[in-house]
Amino acid sequence: MTDQLEKLAEQTPRQEVSDVQNINSVIEIEKLTNELHGLVDKELTLEEYQEYLTVLRSYQPKTRKELLHVLKVRGKLKREFSKNIKGNERDGYYATYPPIPPRKITEILFEHCHFKRISNIEAKEIPLFMYRVDTGTYTANTDIIDGCILAIQDDVTERYCKEIRGWIRKDIERTPYRPFCQDEMFVVMKNGLLDLNTHKLLPFDPEKIFIAKNAVNYKNVEHPKFPDGWTFDNFLEEQASGDKEVVKAFWQLIQYALLTNKTKNVFVYLYSQLGSTGKGTLSQLLINLVGEENAGIANIKQLNENFMIASIYDKVIVIGNENDNVFLAVNENMKNLATGDGIKVEIKGQQPFWAKSSPLIVQSMNTLPSFSKIEDGTKSRMRVFDFKHSYQGVNGNSRGNVAVKKNYIHNTQLLEYIAYKALNMKVEEFRDTADSKRIRGEIEEMSNPVLAFVKETLETYKSTVLPIRFLFQHFRVWLALENKADKWTQRGFTQELNKVLPSCWNYDRKNKRPFAGFEESDYHSFNAERQNIRGSLIYGATEYLYNPDELKKYQPLIYKENIDI
Repeated sequence: MTDQLEKLAEQTPRQEVSDVQNINSVIEIEKLTNELHGLVDKELTLEEYQEYLTVLRSYQPKTRKELLHVLKVRGKLKREFSKNIKGNERDGYYATYPPIPPRKITEILFEHCHFKRISNIEAKEIPLFMYRVDTGTYTANTDIIDGCILAIQDDVTERYCKEIRGWIRKDIERTPYRPFCQDEMFVVMKNGLLDLNTHKLLPFDPEKIFIAKNAVNYKNVEHPKFPDGWTFDNFLEEQASGDKEVVKAFWQLIQYALLTNKTKNVFVYLYSQLGSTGKGTLSQLLINLVGEENAGIANIKQLNENFMIASIYDKVIVIGNENDNVFLAVNENMKNLATGDGIKVEIKGQQPFWAKSSPLIVQSMNTLPSFSKIEDGTKSRMRVFDFKHSYQGVNGNSRGNVAVKKNYIHNTQLLEYIAYKALNMKVEEFRDTADSKRIRGEIEEMSNPVLAFVKETLETYKSTVLPIRFLFQHFRVWLALENKADKWTQRGFTQELNKVLPSCWNYDRKNKRPFAGFEESDYHSFNAERQNIRGSLIYGATEYLYNPDELKKYQPLIYKENIDI
């Protein structure tokens, strides 16, 4: 009979809610809460149950605390309506409360929460997301969903929660999955959705799907006045040594960190060989702008670890330290995060899924990284800031102005000033400064042994024609002397050599002979280097160089322009 009454009660119509109605609902919910606590030996009538449901459904919580309170009252109401009164007048009456079935808890959750399957990629496994009323974003964090379940019935087990999540998933699988909002002109701020086309704030909306936001309000304020006269604009001027292009690039860095919905297409290195240069201060400022909750922490090596991606894919920014002397065998994750391409997310105990994510990757380092293979796509996306200004000894402190890092960059008004200024700049392609290009060239040279070999040795040759076989043998000697891995084939060496040859050199595979332009002194220099490799014999060099018939054969070689061979 109770189930039939409840079905009738569930037909209570839902209505749109105004702010005034919401305030009135708060008063009614508090009154209802007190009334439910007073029920011991009384059963709810259908009319009372419908009345209470109307009050609860008419309320739209604005914070998680309010949502959990409403769910708690819904659970209490359901238990009171389903309870059994036992006992008699002589011995007294008491109530027994049957547990709320998982299916019913699922129905209650759907009435007060928004659930969606969200993905920008067609995939078999698409995670379950829940809308967070306090942030205006969606989350796949099962702890947050389980918290709502526990609010309805606080004695459920982890297995019970998993069953309810399963019911939620089955229900929403009947509807198509939804993509993340892909409009790059939306920025999710603390106080609403900023439309960069109009620079107006819009209210959060569960139908506009975002998974990350910034922690600062979009608000036009003046730069705060600090006792020592410090300003953020002067700080950037110092870092840039007065170079206006570098100052603009710094502001772009801040802007890109705040652009929650934009595919960044870059990853940023903050580089300095000095101490107390401001790298850490700027990194912390970026974290303060987006919020600790929306910032991932992972260095370059960790970005290539499978389970690390689960902790950063839904972040606005990924900050990394401890990158000194880093050598990377692969960098696919970093590239995919920068480009917003699909990336595999593996969470322990859950099915892996694919997601599109584009946090801004910012890595701080005192030495430059090297890659086993550095592709054009990787090179073109690097942006490097060279911190040349050291604050050691400023204000008599070996670490510089401590107040900046401890106090100033945490000041709410300063953060609002910075965010407003950055978001009112035109969104453009990230600047590639002269410093950035120079340091990127150093990284490329460190990462490409053929390029490093060419730069170090090619101009030392007296020959105007160099057989590829000789160059390859010399390259192998050079690798041994530099303590670098020798996993190269002559074919691989030749392919890479063609990419990095200076413009004054040309490659020919079969139409020229080396005898006319090859200098014997180059062989002797090479042979002297070879003798420095303890116990090593480079195959074939001697026989090759002193065989006149071989030198007269057409073969792969490089030659300088305007050389007739």
